[in-house]
Amino acid sequence: MPTDLRHALRALRRAPMLALTMIAMLALGIGASASVFAVVDGVLLRPLAYPESDRLVTLTSTTPAGSDQLPMSMLDAEDLRAGSRTIEALTFARGDILTVRGEEGAENRLTAFVGDDFFRTTQVLPALGRPFTADEMAGRGDPVALISHGSWQRRYGGDSAVVGTVLSTEDGSYTIVGVMPPGAAWPEWAEMWSPLAPFAARDERSDRRDFRVDAAVLGRLAPGVQPEAAQRELDVLAARLATEHPTSNSEIGARIRALRDQVTGDVARPLLLLVAAVALLFLVACTNVANLMLLRTLRRRRELAVRTALGAGRLRIVRQLVAEAFVIAGIGSAVGMFLAPAATELLLALAPASLPRAAEIAVDGRTLAAAVAMAVIVVVIAGV
Repeated sequence: MPTDLRHALRALRRAPMLALTMIAMLALGIGASASVFAVVDGVLLRPLAYPESDRLVTLTSTTPAGSDQLPMSMLDAEDLRAGSRTIEALTFARGDILTVRGEEGAENRLTAFVGDDFFRTTQVLPALGRPFTADEMAGRGDPVALISHGSWQRRYGGDSAVVGTVLSTEDGSYTIVGVMPPGAAWPEWAEMWSPLAPFAARDERSDRRDFRVDAAVLGRLAPGVQPEAAQRELDVLAARLATEHPTSNSEIGARIRALRDQVTGDVARPLLLLVAAVALLFLVACTNVANLMLLRTLRRRRELAVRTALGAGRLRIVRQLVAEAFVIAGIGSAVGMFLAPAATELLLALAPASLPRAAEIAVDGRTLAAAVAMAVIVVVIAGV
């Protein structure tokens, strides 16, 4: 085989423009395909960055028709947590914007005030520093906060000395006690987290129909429980609440949804359409390369006839042609992988700001494996 490769390189040097054209076609096709795979892998295929993330679900309230979903009130969430056997842990979050004052002026930070089961539900601990203590969760002691990994990198340059920093806000001072790990942020929009108890006491809201758009409920299913079983239990519990609180809950239901579906939202279909378009582009590139190789082979009929006359068998000639296809595909794949990171950055720059899990998108070993698979496909198609 090394001899075949040396002959293939010499043969390609005799037609450099044709070889460069085929390599460029493959590089563009593989680079585009690898970058799109990186996006789809990061958004749709990879599991969420939580332990046993398939057990995480979100809970919302529904209207009588069941079509419109509303944020669940804190009182309803607490009653469902108390009565559920299929949901192992449940936490409530309410959003607010804290204006942090600093030397460079004031800036707004999206803050999630979370309930006491936050860490038990997510099963995620800070990557730096410590979680909230029981006293802090109960509203005793000085206000504290956790910050997101992205905020830590952007605002503090990844300095570990950020733990202990005091943030001055219009509602008082918050001491940073830790940094959350990347990708494990619930709610996904949060830049900071703080215990809910003092915020709820300050807010003084107790209305069961308090459908705040910045409220969210996250639950962790018990081991072995399927979402369908949890939904049936929630229907029973919602009916019970409707009987106990007819004024507020008579026409309100509860709906469960996998956290993964909630995070990815409506991007699955557009991304799959993008995959289909890039797959078509890749197929066109392979077809064009195969046609160019066929044209080149037809032009070499006299050379191949001479080889046959000198005793070269059919298998020997096939090996030579496949070796040439392998060289072209190998070089094209290498150039394509070189282009893939830049193409991925371009896709992220063109993507809307609402693209979920954008921070987890990267050209890595999985993308490399996909590119190798593409190269094998190219060799087979072009060689045949």
